[in-house]
Amino acid sequence: MPDKVPVLLVSFNRPHLSRRVFERIRTYRPERLYLAVDGPRDPATHPKDAAATEQCRALAADVDWPCEVFTRYAVDNQGCGRGVSNAITWMFGQEP
Repeated sequence: MPDKVPVLLVSFNRPHLSRRVFERIRTYRPERLYLAVDGPRDPATHPKDAAATEQCRALAADVDWPCEVFTRYAVDNQGCGRGVSNAITWMFGQEP
């Protein structure tokens, strides 16, 4: 069993806030990090979502400590209820 509890970072279209949270996670240096990013909304009504969610996904590449990184990237937007619930269920489905 790991010495530190795993961490789940749930993100969507706010890369600046996700980065701030990620920097705090970096100070903890978990051995297992789960990154779940919801998919973008309709580009006709939310044209910036695709780029913003991609920036959130890019955080996985910034892990610079010994850590297993698991990612779950939704293709379509699930919303703040279903998306967060699915992310939590996914993470706990991987952990004992």
